[in-house]
Amino acid sequence: MAAIGWRSRSGRNAGRGGPSQGGIYRIDTNGFHERYWTAPDEAIYSMILLSDGDLLAGTGDKGRIYSISSPNHWKLLQKTSDGSQVSALLPDTAAAKQYYAATSHPGKIYRLNFTLATNGTYTSKAFDAKQKSFWGKNSSRR
Repeated sequence: MAAIGWRSRSGRNAGRGGPSQGGIYRIDTNGFHERYWTAPDEAIYSMILLSDGDLLAGTGDKGRIYSISSPNHWKLLQKTSDGSQVSALLPDTAAAKQYYAATSHPGKIYRLNFTLATNGTYTSKAFDAKQKSFWGKNSSRR
């Protein structure tokens, strides 16, 4: 079965008044279609097929971007900080493996880079032990 097109479909959960779900359907050359992947309680607003065969899907109200390699293998790649709708996903023609995500409500453009980071910083909230405590490094050796 050759995938020649992708169609995003949003709607109510089988007419039962459940949460809105977005579905991606794979359509073959004969017009037969099958549900390929379903977004977890989100409407799909945009998609782009990557050169490696993976599919990027941008969602509505939660502003998430998923990478889908097969119906059972997908991951959340990015989430917009303000929950805006990912209206369009476009390749960056000047740089390989980089893409743009255009959002609405509010309108913004994000540049996505899928290469691994060389460094990072993790900042946590302050922790109050509420008692006299000694903090340090565990130096026990075996």
